[in-house]
Amino acid sequence: MIPKDDFPVEFASLENFYLNTFLSLHRRQNFTSSHAIMVNCNSSSTFVTHVKTKIRKRFKLSLSATISRFFKTCGGNMACELVDAIADLKEEKALRIVKEKLASEDPLKILEFCRKGLEIVGKRFEEAVYFIPDLVMAGEILREITEIVKPKMEKTVQVKRLGKVLIGTVEGDIHDIGKNIVTLMLDINGFEVHDLGVDVPAQKFVEKIEEVKPEIVGLSGLLTLAIDSMKKTIETIDDAGLRNRVKIIIGGNIVDERVKEYVGADAYANDAIEAVSICKRLVGA
Repeated sequence: MIPKDDFPVEFASLENFYLNTFLSLHRRQNFTSSHAIMVNCNSSSTFVTHVKTKIRKRFKLSLSATISRFFKTCGGNMACELVDAIADLKEEKALRIVKEKLASEDPLKILEFCRKGLEIVGKRFEEAVYFIPDLVMAGEILREITEIVKPKMEKTVQVKRLGKVLIGTVEGDIHDIGKNIVTLMLDINGFEVHDLGVDVPAQKFVEKIEEVKPEIVGLSGLLTLAIDSMKKTIETIDDAGLRNRVKIIIGGNIVDERVKEYVGADAYANDAIEAVSICKRLVGA
């Protein structure tokens, strides 16, 4: 095993992330025990490189790209501690870090660190490391953090109502953590947000568009099956004669330019800050 003192500060809070990921892959993908458990390394940096190399060889760009992005963008010791606490569902630790750092840190940065931690939660759910109760717990941690940071955000952000956004996780998908962050950020930045929740049928979007008359409709999803649900929802909105009344933005880790074109959306976003920026552009703010 790796001596704890041999871990530099910037790597220390990532130790569990890499080790847990590697051991999880070992259990599911038949890595040899000698590689998974007896990592013969002299330093933390060698360990990290070893694990990343093994994961990259086995999974090419998919999982390794996610891990590499996390590693490169964690952004400092406090960030790593907060990301790690949320990813490990350590509620008290996460709340303590947020309270300690709120006086000096930009609340938007704190929410960005939360997003990174929740990305890991979502990945662990996909790998059957976490289950539905773990997602509920992660959502509760986010809710408590939101209550802590929102008052400061309201003081630092000048708000004028920019328009209405209707948002929901599409049918067949029950993930709402990322959507909830986007909803908070849109609200703080001046949008009137109507949240339909999760597993929302296409017809429900149609009914709500007719009721609240939003300028923007946001479709969220984490699972791959959500792509076809997004496409079906947009087609249903079009069939109802409402497509030309709204701009549609899709969001989640599964979306990119190709998915946007496939489902017929106007824009896509992979994080809350990008979503707010796009929504402002779509309403001409």
